[in-house]
Amino acid sequence: MGMEKIRHILCYGDSNTFGWDPVARERLAGGIRWPGQLRRMLGEGYEVVEEGLGGRTVANHDPIQPGRSGLDMLRFCLETHTPLELVIVMLGTNDLKKAYHMAPSEIARGMEEIVKVIKSPLIWNGRGETEILLVSPVWVRENIAKTEFGDMFGGEKAHKYSKELAKEYRKVAKGCGCHFLDGAKEAEASVADGIHMDAQNHEKLARAIYNKVCSINKGNG
Repeated sequence: MGMEKIRHILCYGDSNTFGWDPVARERLAGGIRWPGQLRRMLGEGYEVVEEGLGGRTVANHDPIQPGRSGLDMLRFCLETHTPLELVIVMLGTNDLKKAYHMAPSEIARGMEEIVKVIKSPLIWNGRGETEILLVSPVWVRENIAKTEFGDMFGGEKAHKYSKELAKEYRKVAKGCGCHFLDGAKEAEASVADGIHMDAQNHEKLARAIYNKVCSINKGNG
């Protein structure tokens, strides 16, 4: 069946989906961000929607920036962009902020709720057949304490916990019948700020996600 099955893809994430450039400190161009590169790799006839928002969490409420809970905003994004054959979710980095006091297993519980929303035709007008790809985010680097985000994320704990997200998300994916990709095996955050991917790493992640989308389609064929 080739690539016919999946036509509409939603990329739901935080600033690493938005494409914040850690060096130039502005948004990367559309063709450089991983969703843009994914669109190019898939070719004509594919709709790849970017829903990346800086500070977006899995399910935590930011007291300073409203509307950052991924779980709360998800339903509206799904309804805005329906029909969707595939939703790619890459969240969890912002939940590691000191303010939230979240362990990786607790962050994964929120991810489970996100999966339930995507799977439920009662919550939005999806048909309950939407494929889901959970991507565990790139690791927060060890130098985080020395960056501008040091106060926000603390130090070693954020790095250590970020490394545990893949294991927890893999469990969620297995339990919920989703697809999974370990983003940290494919790309890494820049030393510049310890959190955001540079252009080269957007390309690496895009390639890995493209391969995954192809394999999901083959499975559906």
